[in-house]
Order: sequence, then structure tokens, then C-alpha cells
Amino acid sequence: AGGFYLGARTPGADRMLIDGVHCAWYDDVSSCLARIAHYVAHPDKRARVRVNGERFIREHHTFDQRIHNILEDREWVNPL
Repeated sequence: AGGFYLGARTPGADRMLIDGVHCAWYDDVSSCLARIAHYVAHPDKRARVRVNGERFIREHHTFDQRIHNILEDREWVNPL
């Protein structure tokens, strides 16, 4: 949707999307609040991460791109 993504770090997801490049991950409530404060205070960094994340998702994570992995039971390989 084009927004900045801040989410809970989960196994696997943090290998698909890189913290500080495509999104921002947090581990607990205090780290979530710290990440919010950081990115609110640094709108330029937040904008850069948002743009990089949207670009990466649109290039590598659309339904059309991932359907082959699902239907053919192929593992998705991160293009990074």
C-alpha cells in the first residue's frame, strides 16, 4: 500500500525483509516504542525505508510472482 512498515520480528520474515532497508522490526514493547520514536524523529530515514520496501515488495512479493512457489511447492529464494 506504500506505507512505512514497522512490525514484530518473526523467524523467516526478518530474512525476507531487511530491517532498516525494507521495513523496521521490533522485538518487544520497549523496542517498538524506541523504533517509533526513532523513525518519527528521522522522517528522511522513514521515507527511504518506505520507498525501498515498496519497491522490493512490488518487484519480488506480488501474488503473480509468488503463485509459482505456492502451486509448485517451490521454496522462495530471497533475491538479496
